[in-house]
Amino acid sequence: MKQSKTKQIKTPPTIDILAQRAGVSPATVSLVLNNKGKVADDTRRHILKIAEELNYKPKRRRSAIPDHRRYIELLIEELPIPVFADGFCSEIIHGVETAANEMGFRLLLSVIRREDNKLELPPILNPDEILGLIVIGGGDLDDEYIKQLKDRGLPLILVDNYVEGEELNCVLSDNISGGYQATKHLIELGHRRIGMIRGPKKYKPLMERYQGYLLALHENGIPVQPELIPPRLSHGLRKGYDEMCALLDLPEPPTAVFVVSDKTAINALQAIKDRGLRVPQDIALVSFDDIAEAQIQNPPLTTVRVAKKEMGQLAVQKLLSLVRGDLSCASRTVLYTKLVIRESCGMHLSKTGRNNTRNGSGSSLELVARDNPSDDR
Repeated sequence: MKQSKTKQIKTPPTIDILAQRAGVSPATVSLVLNNKGKVADDTRRHILKIAEELNYKPKRRRSAIPDHRRYIELLIEELPIPVFADGFCSEIIHGVETAANEMGFRLLLSVIRREDNKLELPPILNPDEILGLIVIGGGDLDDEYIKQLKDRGLPLILVDNYVEGEELNCVLSDNISGGYQATKHLIELGHRRIGMIRGPKKYKPLMERYQGYLLALHENGIPVQPELIPPRLSHGLRKGYDEMCALLDLPEPPTAVFVVSDKTAINALQAIKDRGLRVPQDIALVSFDDIAEAQIQNPPLTTVRVAKKEMGQLAVQKLLSLVRGDLSCASRTVLYTKLVIRESCGMHLSKTGRNNTRNGSGSSLELVARDNPSDDR
C-alpha cells in the first residue's frame, strides 16, 4: 500500500525568526527593517542579508485612524419632503448610521440647499475631526459639485452616483439590469405595448433604468414607440400622475407600464384609478426601488428591490478602508437588484406566467405574497 506524501507548507519568515537567525533581539530587527534607531552598520548589514536569504516580506501596515477623527459627514440634496420621510434615502441613511455606530463613529448630516441658483459647499467646522464624506445621490449635487468636494482633500465616497472621467469610490445598484428584468418580466407575461415613465436626466441611476427598458425591448424584437415614453409633465409630489394620464389618453394605450421608481408609480397608480380602470386587469405596472410603501398599495406593487441599507453600510466600510490605506485604487461597488413579484404586474392572473421564475444575469426574482413624497427620483 502506497503511503501518501504530506506536502509541507512553508511558514513565511517572521521578525522572531529573523532575530533568532541573526542572534539579535526582535526589537533590533524591527529597528533595522523600519530604518530607525542606532544599530551598528555590521549588525544592520547582517540582518538585511538574512532577510534577503529568507525572502522576508514585511506585512503592509494599516494606517491607524486618529482618535480625534470620530465624525463622518453625510451630504444629500434638499428634497421636497423631509429626508427621513423619503423611503429610498432614509434606508440608505439608516445603513450609514448603523455601520458608523458599530465602528464607533458619529454622523453629521448636511442637507445641501440651492440658493440663488447656486449650491454652497457644506461648512466643515473642524476638518481634523472629520473621517471623510459620504454623498448620497446626485441630482442637484452634480458632477461639478462633486469635483469641488473632491478638491477639499477629504476622503470621499459616493452612494447611488458616480462621475464619468473621475476615479472616485462609489457604491451603486445594478440599475440597467434591474430595468431590463422589470421590462422582460412584462414581455414574458405577453405584453408587447409597454410604456415607460422616466425620471429626470440629472439622476444617472434613473437613466440607467431607462437603458435597461430599451435593452429588453431590443433583445425581444419589440420596436421602441416614442408615444409610449411621455416627456416629464409633473414634478415633486405629483410626479408620474400626468405622465400616466398622457399614456391613458393615447388612441391605443399601453397594456403595461414600467415606472422608474415606486414613488412615481404610486401616483401613476392613482391616475389609473381616477380613470375608473383597474390594475392589473386593465393595465399592468412594474416599478423600481421596493420602498416600504410599495407593498401596502392596492394592489401591492411588483418592483425591483434595491439593497438600500446595504449600500449605506458598504459606503462606511469603503470609507474606512480608504482612510486606512487598504484600497490600492478607486472602484465602483455594484450591488445586485432583485425583481419582487406582487400583484400589480398581473402574474397571478396569468396561467402561463405563474410558473415563470427564470432568473436573468445580474438580477434575481422573488415571489412575494400580498401583505395586509418626495424627491424627483
